[in-house]
Amino acid sequence: MATNTTLTRAGIAVHGSQKRGGDTVRIAVLPLKNNRKGVNDMAYEYGKLIGRIIEVCGTRAEFAKQMGLSERTISLKLNGKIDWKQSEILKAVEILRIDDSEIQEYFFTLKVH
Repeated sequence: MATNTTLTRAGIAVHGSQKRGGDTVRIAVLPLKNNRKGVNDMAYEYGKLIGRIIEVCGTRAEFAKQMGLSERTISLKLNGKIDWKQSEILKAVEILRIDDSEIQEYFFTLKVH
């Protein structure tokens, strides 16, 4: 899988296309999180993703098993405590049978405060 990630001074991650099987998957261009609290801190809403996990896998535990991650790691990701890696997003999309056009809805919907 090829990854084109460019970091700029403006703190933008530009993710080019990636090959998954015979298809090309495009990942959104988003501001990077900054480690300093309150600086560019973005929170994502994973309600739709959680619903899909239950619909397809039955439980978060089963989803974690299929992802090859611990239940704790899945919990931290779904609660926005740690970020999803691109490889994890692509694996989740495959497991949950999410259409490529819907990746942004499941993984990059900003929480409204």
